[in-house]
Amino acid sequence: MRKLSVTDTTTSIAFYSNVTAVVLTGIAFGPMFIVPSLHDLALMATSGLLGGSALLVLIAAYRRSPAALVAPFQYSQMLWAILLGALIWGDLPEPVMLLGAAIVTASGLFILYRERTLGRRPAQRLGLST
Repeated sequence: MRKLSVTDTTTSIAFYSNVTAVVLTGIAFGPMFIVPSLHDLALMATSGLLGGSALLVLIAAYRRSPAALVAPFQYSQMLWAILLGALIWGDLPEPVMLLGAAIVTASGLFILYRERTLGRRPAQRLGLST
């Protein structure tokens, strides 16, 4: 996203990300398609609007701030997914999933620590102005 934000608009990045997801999902799950009810369509539309808005905000954050600063906030997504999965569906994560999430989070936080310790900003290393 950081590299694309130099040449593309926030809207175009969000649009092509979503089109790619829809095409790949359609290919993977097309044979299992079931016509959704009106209630399901309303839920999907709401989810799409909220998710699309969140994606626009995320892309804007990556455009305005170093990735090492923005990425740790995305780790809260894992916490929300675990919490909502447990509360809504009673689904608890497997230990191996928790281990993987811990590794991903720890590596991202280490990168943030390293960047702050070195006093560098990724945009400065790339020769970009911020």
